[in-house]
Amino acid sequence: MVFIAGYRTGKINIWNDLATLEERGKYLQYVKTLESLLCSGSWNNTEEETYKNTSYHLWRQLVLTCNSFGSRLINQQKYPKALGKLGGIEDMSSIVHCPPPPLFFSSRVQLWPVSIHNILEILEKAQGLISYDKMVDPDTANELKAFVKDAYGHYYAKRNKPNAALQYVTAAVNMHRRRNDPLNVSKCRLHSAYVLFQLGRYDESART
Repeated sequence: MVFIAGYRTGKINIWNDLATLEERGKYLQYVKTLESLLCSGSWNNTEEETYKNTSYHLWRQLVLTCNSFGSRLINQQKYPKALGKLGGIEDMSSIVHCPPPPLFFSSRVQLWPVSIHNILEILEKAQGLISYDKMVDPDTANELKAFVKDAYGHYYAKRNKPNAALQYVTAAVNMHRRRNDPLNVSKCRLHSAYVLFQLGRYDESART
């Protein structure tokens, strides 16, 4: 976080602005602020090759941050009774994939009202960031797409829509498998087991 902590526009400290946005739950504005900063390259004072490598790394972290914000919003959501509540279903947040704390997170968090639109918008933003091929190499793009698919699975499992959740989690499993990433394959298979249990397919869940 050193480069952002030291970056200033006039007398405004970008990091303080980001911390405020996070505290207020303005996650999309937070992500867009960092997106603009990274695209501008104005934080850079390194050689071109170092700049390119650093940009790739930071863009990946930005997508992971966006995806993690999506998961946070999912966990904060209290759905209206008309849409149905999950009742006694165990919270999937304990098993959903969470990468190491993203580079851009601060330690201060405040819960703010969340709408379903907010959740889908932040996940769609993560997908959009992945499509910016100047900042993401193909292998990293596939890795990040799998993380976002898994987050969508989390969303639909929390909405008590296990059929949709299973489609997304299965897609994430397959993408990680194609990348020969056994750790994340295992994590997503665990999520698949959870969703299969929601569907009442207990034998399949036990075998997953």
